[in-house]
Amino acid sequence: MESCRHGRVFRPRWASTNARHLPHWLDSIAAIASRPQGLCPWPDYPAVLLCYAAGIGAVAAERYETLVSLMISRPFKDVSGKERPAALVAHADTIPGTWMEFVTETRATRDEKRFSLHLHKILRSPLDAVVSGPRAYDAAFDLFECLNALIYYSLASNGFSPHPVSDPLMPLGRFAWHDVDRAALISRLEREIEEQRDEWCLVRCGLFHGDYARAMHALGELRKQAEELNSGRPGAAAGRHGRLTSGRIP
Repeated sequence: MESCRHGRVFRPRWASTNARHLPHWLDSIAAIASRPQGLCPWPDYPAVLLCYAAGIGAVAAERYETLVSLMISRPFKDVSGKERPAALVAHADTIPGTWMEFVTETRATRDEKRFSLHLHKILRSPLDAVVSGPRAYDAAFDLFECLNALIYYSLASNGFSPHPVSDPLMPLGRFAWHDVDRAALISRLEREIEEQRDEWCLVRCGLFHGDYARAMHALGELRKQAEELNSGRPGAAAGRHGRLTSGRIP
C-alpha cells in the first residue's frame, strides 16, 4: 500500500537495454500490472506507476520504439479479466476522484491535473538515475504524456475500441495547463511531423495507419482540446472521464 501511495517503483534502466531483452521486461511489467489485487485499493494504480516510469525512461533515452511497445504490445488484464493496452490505462485521467484525495492528500478540483502533478512529484526521485536534472525531467515527463495522449488517440479512433469515435477526448497531463510550455511542445512536434512525415517516431512504429497526415490531425486535436480545457468554456471539462478502456489489440 505505501509503495503504491508514495511511488516506490523500479528504476527503468531497461529503456536503453538490448532489444532482445525488451520482451522479457514488457512481460514482467504486464504481469505486475495485471495482478493488482492486494497492492492498493485502486487496481490500475500500479500499472500507471510502472508505465509512467518506464515510458519516461524510454522518452529520455529517445527509444520511441520501446515506448510504443510498452504502451500497446502487451495487454494488461484488469480485475474483470478484460485485456487492455497500457495506453488506455496509464494516463492522467484514469484515477477515480474519490481515491485521488487519498493518493494526493489534496482536495483540488481538477482530478486530471492533480493526478499528473502527483505522478510528476513522486517519480522524480526514482528517475534520478535515468533523467538528470529538473529541467530534463520536466521535458521528458511532458513529452511522455503528450506522446501517450497521441497513442491513446490512435488506438481509440482507429478501430481498437468496439465503439470507435473519430475524435476521442485525449488524456491531458500537466503540460496542458501550462500555456507557454504546451504551445512550445506542440509546435515542436508539428515541425517534427512535417519534416519527418512517415518517418516520424509514432508513424514509423505503425500508429495512425502509418500516415503522417493522421498524426498531424491528432496533434491538432490535442492542441484544440487543451486550449478548450484552459479557456473555461462551459462543458469544456465535462465528459473527460469514463474513457474507452477495453477492446482488441489492433
